[in-house]
Amino acid sequence: MKKFIVFLLICFCACPGFAQRGKGVRDWFRALRLQRSVAQTVTQTAASSSSGIYWAKVANLPGMPLVQVRLPIRPAAPTDGVLSARVLPPSQVYHLINLERTAQLYVPRAFAEQDKALYRALYRGVRLSNLNDLQNILENGMEIKKSHFSAIYSSYSLGDALGYALPPYEWLVYENIGEIDLELPVIVKIPVTIRLIEKNTPYDDMGDVIFRQDLWADMISDVMVFLEIDGKADWYKAVLEDKKLLLIPTPTKRVSGWVETLF
Repeated sequence: MKKFIVFLLICFCACPGFAQRGKGVRDWFRALRLQRSVAQTVTQTAASSSSGIYWAKVANLPGMPLVQVRLPIRPAAPTDGVLSARVLPPSQVYHLINLERTAQLYVPRAFAEQDKALYRALYRGVRLSNLNDLQNILENGMEIKKSHFSAIYSSYSLGDALGYALPPYEWLVYENIGEIDLELPVIVKIPVTIRLIEKNTPYDDMGDVIFRQDLWADMISDVMVFLEIDGKADWYKAVLEDKKLLLIPTPTKRVSGWVETLF
């Protein structure tokens, strides 16, 4: 009984205090509801403008294959929901990547750190005629049987690697004469690690770093492809997501250099 009386006294004493603080409590709840409303609005806005995965059709490759691409900004999708994509002709590729007037190269930023980490990465440039070969690199690495040579050639020089990734320079002339087979410029980055040297020891031959065995997929850190998607030509990082090829825009940078063109 005494406990109950004490409890009532506490309640009566506390009530005036709560009455005085009622406005503050209401204001606190209003502020909390406002914060939640703002948070929900921000979340919804971010969701509507955040990156999404879309299908793009590479119209000038045989069979017009579809490829998934993750874009940071929602594109104005066409009526069929499929974005347009194309492999650029040689003249446009050289104009956008090999910036001759300024003696610069337009490359993925992940490949532009070589000056800070000299001899810690090798580069391999290839030209691919289809997306299946691009996915095969991600799944199985660089295979000698897929090469035109009896070994895998790489270089510490990004300009040298681009010379193999970009179309032969003479194609710039043939481009205006007749049809040429368009190919995807692809650059692969191979980190120089102890495991790489132990499992697949390369050797240097006049500046080329040569591997006599296949380079496994986990020996490769980045695979970049130059492609125009939704009207924008740029470098895209190729990855596998749910065992399917996915292209992701990658940060880029201009660095001093030039393409060692092939004739």
